Amino acid sequence: KGSTPFSLALGDRHLFVGNSIGTIWVYPLKKDACERSDFHICLEVTPGKRSEYCLQATLKHGETECPILALEVGGVNHSMKYLFSGKQDGTVAIFALDQGGLNFEMIAQLNQVRALYI
Repeated sequence: KGSTPFSLALGDRHLFVGNSIGTIWVYPLKKDACERSDFHICLEVTPGKRSEYCLQATLKHGETECPILALEVGGVNHSMKYLFSGKQDGTVAIFALDQGGLNFEMIAQLNQVRALYI
């Protein structure tokens, strides 16, 4: 299904791209830094060689297909432990960032968040 990038965030090792259908694409920041062990598209481009900046994972923020308008990586004392995702439907999802792999678990979803005041 086609979609358009809407938002970006940088982690220690990954670029996170929020799109128009409510998913987040995860790409490596370093060239030839594919972390996937399974067979996927980067091995089909040039057999025996991984392609540059290939898709590592796709994260799902909820069930509705609406744009991810905001992404931020952060945590306590400016650590890069969590990915915060805000969708047009008013939900905010929090993903724990795996420090050594591709396991990005959604640990919380806040519903009906219309305005946050800090």
